[in-house]
Amino acid sequence: MIDRLNQHNYSLQSALAPLRECDDNMLINSLLEKACDPDIREDCRIELLKFVLSKEPHRANEVAEELLLNQSERRPYLAAFLWNYSPNRWELLWERFEDSAEYFYEVILNVSKNRHHLAHTPLSFTEEELADLYISLFKNFPFTEDEKQSDSETDRQSVQSYRDDVIEMLRNRGTPAAYQAMKRIRDTFPSEDHLNWYVRSSQKIMLQTTWQPASVSDVRKLTITPKSRLVRSDRELRNVVLESMQRLQYQLHGETPAVRDIWDYDLKNKKWRPIDENAFSDYLKRHFEKDLNGCGIVSLREVEIRRGYATQGEHTDLYITATIQSETSELYDTVHVIVEVKGCWHKEVKTAMQTQLKDRYLKENKCQYGIYLVGWFRCNKWSRDDSRNTKTPKMSFNEAQKYFENRCVEVSDEDSKLKAFVLDTSLK
Repeated sequence: MIDRLNQHNYSLQSALAPLRECDDNMLINSLLEKACDPDIREDCRIELLKFVLSKEPHRANEVAEELLLNQSERRPYLAAFLWNYSPNRWELLWERFEDSAEYFYEVILNVSKNRHHLAHTPLSFTEEELADLYISLFKNFPFTEDEKQSDSETDRQSVQSYRDDVIEMLRNRGTPAAYQAMKRIRDTFPSEDHLNWYVRSSQKIMLQTTWQPASVSDVRKLTITPKSRLVRSDRELRNVVLESMQRLQYQLHGETPAVRDIWDYDLKNKKWRPIDENAFSDYLKRHFEKDLNGCGIVSLREVEIRRGYATQGEHTDLYITATIQSETSELYDTVHVIVEVKGCWHKEVKTAMQTQLKDRYLKENKCQYGIYLVGWFRCNKWSRDDSRNTKTPKMSFNEAQKYFENRCVEVSDEDSKLKAFVLDTSLK
């Protein structure tokens, strides 16, 4: 019966329908053998594979893959079958699509026309696979060639609908991987302004999906200890460090000014000189160690502040780390912030925010949050005999603040989130 229907260009439905309730292994073997028959029509071959798929999905996909690999000619129907029913074969298909845009076109036409009956795909694709798929769809079916929707859907309209469904699916995933994949799509087509909206929308959905509200116990701790802070991420730790810097700024020029601690005085010549940059970093390290350990940070079991040294000739970085515990498990994680410290006399004080903090330390570290801390010692009491004085940019403290804030805006991006803090370390 299958041979007769195949010969006369009929569907196999009338032959297969009575067998729906049959689970006989010999029957399955016979149908798979018939699917491999070189004389069977391609559409009949797919009907046979779909029938076996409902009984033995693994075997149906295995035979389809073998047929696709062993045949020299292109098999768009077989490729569409694997696309729709075996997404783990995506890598196999993708290699062929990259070799031939025409082949991709033939397959996507078949896939898109059946999209309403295949709700599970491309749901099972990874974010990276969805991005690859959308990029190929956009290149082969650009918006400029879209057709207006009509009552009777054309092949082109079905493909463009499928293309739009793919990016919507990626946008709604709400995962960091989906957000990164969306940015890759945007960067692939920089002239397409509408993709910026998809990136922002994907980020918003990701933030809504991954947001973790404070627990009741954390809220209680926050109300009991006014100075306490809730730290669950690198960003929140960075905010705590910035607050600590504000407290240090007040201490330096408060009722009992601490700024004297970071200046050396030559009693014989009665001249003032700032301490060196390494000593300044040590001073900051001691401040953070004392200030952060004593502020009652909520959800932190341990705060460790350590000083790390880079290769010879490079200046000191401060790594501020906090160990946090998940609210729902015994697992621990570490959040951290990298602080790049510079004295105002440093020869690269204007450029190190990018060349060192962003392009080196943040690039080679999973942490995306950094602080560029500049000690602004410029004042009239600074000895002119100190060569560092003449190397300092001719800017006031307020001008320096504005300059480095603007540099932060220029240098920061979605992968490196920087803040600048200019500390007034001058002698009044």
